[in-house]
Amino acid sequence: NICAESSLHDYAPIFPRNNLTVAVDIYQGGVILGCLFGPAALYIWAVGLLAAGQSSTMTGTYAGQF
Repeated sequence: NICAESSLHDYAPIFPRNNLTVAVDIYQGGVILGCLFGPAALYIWAVGLLAAGQSSTMTGTYAGQF
């Protein structure tokens, strides 16, 4: 398990230690990026999600005005 061997070992129980396919959501996607690339990737993932949400909100707002 990659997360058990990284500095983010607290998140290791999220992923089982077998070869079954795991259904991954946005939260688990950020955790696996953090396990693979380090804790900074969690913050980069969070900023990216925030930027995507802001972009979507602004697009909807501008589209509704015209």
